[in-house]
Amino acid sequence: MIIREHRKRNRKIKKLIGALLTLTTAVIAFTTSFVFTTSDKSFFKHDNISYNGQAHASPGITGKEPEFTEEAEVPKSTEEKDRKIPAQDITKGTPEQIKAKLPEQIKDPEKQSPEEEVMPTENKQQHLADLQGQELTVVEKTEDKKIEDERIEYQKIFQDDLFIGDSITESLAFYEFIDDTNVLSHLGLTLAKAQKDLAKVEKQKPRNIYILFGANDLDGVLTDERFIENYKGLIEKIKEKSPSSAIYVQSILPVAEKIQKEKEFLNEARLTQLNAKLEEMAKEESMNYLDIRRALKGCDEKIYEKDGIHFKCRFNPLWLDYIRENLDSTN
Repeated sequence: MIIREHRKRNRKIKKLIGALLTLTTAVIAFTTSFVFTTSDKSFFKHDNISYNGQAHASPGITGKEPEFTEEAEVPKSTEEKDRKIPAQDITKGTPEQIKAKLPEQIKDPEKQSPEEEVMPTENKQQHLADLQGQELTVVEKTEDKKIEDERIEYQKIFQDDLFIGDSITESLAFYEFIDDTNVLSHLGLTLAKAQKDLAKVEKQKPRNIYILFGANDLDGVLTDERFIENYKGLIEKIKEKSPSSAIYVQSILPVAEKIQKEKEFLNEARLTQLNAKLEEMAKEESMNYLDIRRALKGCDEKIYEKDGIHFKCRFNPLWLDYIRENLDSTN
């Protein structure tokens, strides 16, 4: 629960940072526009001459004002030379007349044409890299929005149901695909422990109940027969708490190859055999069986977390889509 709260808080912080960045960009753009808009109130100063319609001496250079003449030349900066702005043309007339003579790219930098752009090669490369980064950010935001919409949809679809299982089931709530109230699971939960923790079933009386156990129950000691007995014991308890609920037994999910080599009791042959027994048990108990292994069709081992047992976030929508698409066929 604490981890999920941190996750929600981090998502809010991420959105706040994005909003602050957008605001900062807007402020910078406004400031730049304001500077150029108010340029007619500024002085164009060069050496000891200020042009605001009058001539003034710069402090400390001479004790009297120099005469303003048309021949007065203004030293050309490198920037002015690049822009080809004649000094005499700029210094003639009132501030409004001076501003009218300025090239468009100075009055409005956004109107600068590609031919007038002066940007070193290395700066262009950095600019392109920045643009690519911005494009990735847009894609990421789009993906985040898509996933968020999916979460909301799944929560609505399964709002009257309950998922019971171990930490694999817990991931549905952790990644917020299913609301916490619709999940009964925690790390290390087994069939035997779950029989003592069914208060939520009794209180909510779910429409559908989806059960998934396996990795925590199976070890080198527990036999297949005992596993099926524990499963039947849990189902019996659930029926007592909520007789009207439809119960769906889900197949045990496979583990990565490296785990099969490390833990022989989780190898593919044994899991296939146990799933066959689960399907048979479901028929005997007049329940539904969902072979959710098929949701992994087309996936490689990158779908697993590093432990080779749990699954990454992207498995959850595959899993829930399979359940949704196969509910009718199991009834």
